[in-house]
Amino acid sequence: MDCYLARAKSDWQYNINPMNGNYFVIPQAKAKAVLGSLTLRANCSPADGGMLHDGTKVAAKYYSVTYYRAKKNAVEDNMSPASAAKTGKALKSMPTAAGSYVMIIKGKSPYYGNDSILFDIQGSMSDVKIAKVASVRENGKERKPHLTVTYKGTELKEGVDYEVEYKNNVKAGTATAIVTGAPVVTNVRGDVRDVDTARFFTGSKKVTFRIAKNPNRTWKANPMKATAQSITVKANKLIKRGNVKVSSGNAFKVSGDKGAVTYKKISGSGLISVSSKGVVTVMQHAGFAFKGDTLTAKVRVSDKGTSKYYAKSQVVTLKVKIA
Repeated sequence: MDCYLARAKSDWQYNINPMNGNYFVIPQAKAKAVLGSLTLRANCSPADGGMLHDGTKVAAKYYSVTYYRAKKNAVEDNMSPASAAKTGKALKSMPTAAGSYVMIIKGKSPYYGNDSILFDIQGSMSDVKIAKVASVRENGKERKPHLTVTYKGTELKEGVDYEVEYKNNVKAGTATAIVTGAPVVTNVRGDVRDVDTARFFTGSKKVTFRIAKNPNRTWKANPMKATAQSITVKANKLIKRGNVKVSSGNAFKVSGDKGAVTYKKISGSGLISVSSKGVVTVMQHAGFAFKGDTLTAKVRVSDKGTSKYYAKSQVVTLKVKIA
């Protein structure tokens, strides 16, 4: 009788993507219990070539489990096994700190076959430290000083571990930086998929810094105004093409701008992406969008300003109707 290992995926309840059964986000407080609850079963083919006997529970002595750190923000797809995301040497023990990991499972005689699970342990922003930010002088543009953000003594990377949203960071006064866990993940092959629930750290943390007035320069208020247009995408076109692009001019209306204008999606549907030039892409392959659905996303429209005008940014809500 030949027996092939098969993981009972229903044992874990933290799968964030129904299209991808091998990627999980596990709350840090439950990491030890969840990882320890792994149950393996075997598909066994009898010697007479009859039907498979599915669901035989496998004792722990018949397989090994090894953990590795994984490339951050990577998820598995059907073309890339989770094991391809591992990096560095095998860990000495079961991980419990926030981060990305791969579990490699190998069968032992009389069971054969390997399995792998890619997962993130999701920490809390309350455990993250942000160093004091030195004051800066106004220069008419957005001030975005470097933040030193650490977790358990390790410095985190902006755009990988966390994202920053600034408020009141142009004119002299008190500015605020709001740090949240990065929501962007990619599959092992590098295709971007935006999954808002896949944050390495839940919650947010704020830090303030002072912007000093520049005694040698003055700037005028920027009259830029931005609005989001109403977009309609045909469902049959989306299904046929996999994704549909909408030009910046058809997605947004900007008037009174003085400097270069850029766009950045800050939250919303994982089926919508926005380029820095304002091109909107509605994606079918990253999930499901059905006829009659309305997708929304908040987008920050920023005017860089000029030597005479302050920089300015405005958040607009983009709505995409699937018709």
